[in-house]
Amino acid sequence: MIEERLKKLMSLGWNIMIQCKGKGEAYQLTYEASAKLAIPRKATTEDLYRSMVKIEALADTLEELVTALEKKILKPVRK
Repeated sequence: MIEERLKKLMSLGWNIMIQCKGKGEAYQLTYEASAKLAIPRKATTEDLYRSMVKIEALADTLEELVTALEKKILKPVRK
């Protein structure tokens, strides 16, 4: 299920990088993700500016991480 959710975000043009890191001296993990829009082949100036925006998320589980990414990427645009 997590993989499908990540594929959905990537199909929207997002390059997503996920890192797993140790947390302190205890045996705990934390997950970090960063996402940037891929630059289309025939990029406009607007595409280039949008590709500079970096979205970051931090969570204790992969499920929480993907949920945080979805909230930031799929949030409705205010007009």
